[in-house]
Amino acid sequence: AVYAANKLVNTFRPDEASTWAAAQKVAADFFAKGPSASPRHQLYAVGHCHIDTAWLWPFSETRRKTARSWSSQLRLMEQFPEHIFTASSAQQYEWLQQDYPELFEQIRGRVREGRFVPVGGTWVEMDCNVPSGESLVRQFMYGQTYFQQQFGARSSVFWLPDTFGYAAQLPQLMLGAGIKYFLTQKLSWNNINTFPLR
Repeated sequence: AVYAANKLVNTFRPDEASTWAAAQKVAADFFAKGPSASPRHQLYAVGHCHIDTAWLWPFSETRRKTARSWSSQLRLMEQFPEHIFTASSAQQYEWLQQDYPELFEQIRGRVREGRFVPVGGTWVEMDCNVPSGESLVRQFMYGQTYFQQQFGARSSVFWLPDTFGYAAQLPQLMLGAGIKYFLTQKLSWNNINTFPLR
């Protein structure tokens, strides 16, 4: 299921009708195998909006964008009771807490319901190529401490969808931070080592 989902995401382009038939074939081939095709996996769709903490805009824009994006998710939760949303980066939660305390309290309420899910376990979605091991340890330490203090639980998911490389020590650091799962999307963004990696 994971390989089929990866292939489907890399094939389908919603605004390019020429990709639709190929994407349908990927799905049809997978589902033709029947329900026993992958009995160990279940796929879920969970809302998320990736917000770069620092990119081509000032921090002040990140602060506003976080508030706009996450308040939109709260409104969607009012309309759709089954909607679940995830957001990472303890830094962005802290900015929201400072700038929009009422909005932060609404999010805290949705966290208690299990509908707004803090993920990541780190202070920000960091680069893993250049920083030292000590820097990476502090990312987990500050992030997990913040989530524990503000939401009563540490994150069990290391969320790093937009990095361009992975430090070899990440599994050990994740384990030390109490993290069981890892999510990324760029493992298949490689024209040398094709996915699935073997």
